[in-house]
Amino acid sequence: MNSTTANLVKAPARRVDRSLFSIKLMLPAILAVLIIHSDTRTVVVSALADAYYQVSVFVAATLYLYHQLSKRFNQFELGYLALQNPTLEIVVAAILGILPGCGGAIVVVTQYTKNQASFGAVVAVLVATMGDAAFLLLAQQPLTAFSIMTIGLITGVLSGFVANKVLPTQQYSASLEIDFPLAISTPQYLQSIAGRFWQWTLFPALAIALLSALNWEFGAFKPYIDLVGVACCFAISLLWAITPANSEAYREVPSHDSTTKHFALISKDTHFISVIVLSSFIAFAFLENLTQFDFKQWFTAHGIFAPLLGAIIGLIPGCGPQIIVTSMYLQGLLPFSALAANAISNDGDALFPAIALAPKAAILASILTFIPSLVVGYVSYGVFGI
Repeated sequence: MNSTTANLVKAPARRVDRSLFSIKLMLPAILAVLIIHSDTRTVVVSALADAYYQVSVFVAATLYLYHQLSKRFNQFELGYLALQNPTLEIVVAAILGILPGCGGAIVVVTQYTKNQASFGAVVAVLVATMGDAAFLLLAQQPLTAFSIMTIGLITGVLSGFVANKVLPTQQYSASLEIDFPLAISTPQYLQSIAGRFWQWTLFPALAIALLSALNWEFGAFKPYIDLVGVACCFAISLLWAITPANSEAYREVPSHDSTTKHFALISKDTHFISVIVLSSFIAFAFLENLTQFDFKQWFTAHGIFAPLLGAIIGLIPGCGPQIIVTSMYLQGLLPFSALAANAISNDGDALFPAIALAPKAAILASILTFIPSLVVGYVSYGVFGI
């Protein structure tokens, strides 16, 4: 846990944490009921198998590669050095923003709260970041992900420069301090189990997922492969429910095997993204079956509203809603213009510490990310017609 977070965390709120713990356990319980019930089994089994092989496995593989690279290239240290140079500050902030996940954005927000980064840098990194949704897009459509990252980088740099030039200096003031509750205490061996799960399943499952992506016919083995996918997806939901959300708990895995620790870190983000995606897969499957509503047809007929919808959803703090938008795009339910607008508008998890430490700056930054998101979204809509 870094010093900034340590200062914020003063006392655990056990009652709140146990309630949250119970709520999280409802997901695997609901999945079990839906799988057992004959009327819902077919839809749920198909959705869970697709979520595991089409999303979870590729996200875990992408995170594995990302963590391997980040161990060798310390981008955060580079960011601190570059932020001392006003000419490069905005550019470096935007580069940190396009890194998958919210780590780069949180670094810049933290530097701003220490008066070591300008408000323009905060705007640049929040415009550029796509949060955890970037992992999902990279895993499924890497070329689209690189296009979104390029758009985010350019838009972030321009927005940051405009913010510093047009707005008066937004100096951080410690006007609000919030005590964040600690995660509920859980045995550390649960994190080890999460790491072992991916250590043992990732590469065999990745081989199956790659063959599926190449339209390989599994023949008589297909039902058994789907069954394995359902079991693994259910295990992911259960591990997500019983393991803590804070990264430090995973770094403290009591294992002499560094590989297990590495996979334990991968499991945290993979499980979070998977839970959001599998929930959306099931929700949309039921919604389409019950209402016969065709999202793709609606957006084809009313495409003019797609960028606005994507930008508005981007204003919601956190990565969950943004992962849903990306998931809908990958399913062909949303056009590219909505994805682009959402990618620019959303601030990921970085908005939470910004709201806690500098609420005025956070609100202003959100407004300033919303404006370019509409521009990018409607330019995409006008140029590509999607």
